[in-house]
Amino acid sequence: MEQYSVNGMSCAACSARVEKAVLGVEGVTACSVSLLTNSMGVEGNADPQKIISAVEKNKQLILDSERYIWKNPETGYKEFKTSAYMEKAFRELGYDLVMADGITGFYTVLDTGKPGPEILVLGELDSIICFGHPECDKTTGAVHSCGHNAQSAALLG
Repeated sequence: MEQYSVNGMSCAACSARVEKAVLGVEGVTACSVSLLTNSMGVEGNADPQKIISAVEKNKQLILDSERYIWKNPETGYKEFKTSAYMEKAFRELGYDLVMADGITGFYTVLDTGKPGPEILVLGELDSIICFGHPECDKTTGAVHSCGHNAQSAALLG
């Protein structure tokens, strides 16, 4: 099994996304990602550069999403642009979404194939109003100094 170092993973969703991406690379027969050791073992005859590219693609998706949300701050229940952006991103990743009724937002249910309770992992999109922040929207004062931009983007990983 060929070993790779994978830095920047912070949750089980990150490691699962990396594993799924690498398993999609032609020639990969098995992949095991460890969040604990920030490493990944890969079996098969895949081109190593294609494996690295698959991991980097996910990294770029998260970074691009964080930047988009940061540049488009919207206050609570008015996150129309950012919610649509995230909806599109999740659909492109293959998720079936359930849209919230009468408000912005959505959720999905992930079937693990195992019995047991469901858990909720939440990402918020709303910004705060802070006219004094150097990067706030000069018209509305909205800014993501609360960190919701990073929180939501991380869910894509």
